Amino acid sequence: MTTRRRGAALEAALHAAIFGELTELGYSGTTYEGVAARAGTSKPVLYRRWPTKAEMVVAAITARVAAQLPALADDPGAGDLRTDLASRLIAMRELAIPDQRRTALGLLADLDVAESGALDALLFTHNETLMSAVIERARIRGELGSAPIPAAAVRMPMDLARHHILIRGSLSDDQITAVVDDITVPLWRLHSGADGPADE
Repeated sequence: MTTRRRGAALEAALHAAIFGELTELGYSGTTYEGVAARAGTSKPVLYRRWPTKAEMVVAAITARVAAQLPALADDPGAGDLRTDLASRLIAMRELAIPDQRRTALGLLADLDVAESGALDALLFTHNETLMSAVIERARIRGELGSAPIPAAAVRMPMDLARHHILIRGSLSDDQITAVVDDITVPLWRLHSGADGPADE
């Protein structure tokens, strides 16, 4: 049975249906037919919004991440750089995305270059926003210097965490500690000038 809704109510129902499919059937088993049935709508409603399944799934994930982002970005943190960094990586590990690894790999396989902009924003833009907030708080506390940190270095902790999740299939507490203590904090301190000349 088709239910007539518009605007935010329809979008919320569609996103919930997409996540219902992903949770029960995985990315490969998610279909327009299944999403339409769960949402109480028709396939043409879906096709008008998202010409491909990959775009449909990215839209739902992006909306969920965007809803979580303000709370993470505004989080005042625990008061030190390494703890704030670790908390962001834990949040990434625990994103409420069903079967996170297979869903992401399915999207990477299905999206062509023209469609990849939304996925790039999901993977990179939000992460830079979160890391920039961590960096600014660390500068205020004196844990980092005032020199610019290259964008690649800002993205590095999230890139490494993503590698563990997507390629190795897990991101353990020990791996988070290594990314934070052995790589990110020393690299950011070096670039920011916290340990010497770059800050002068």
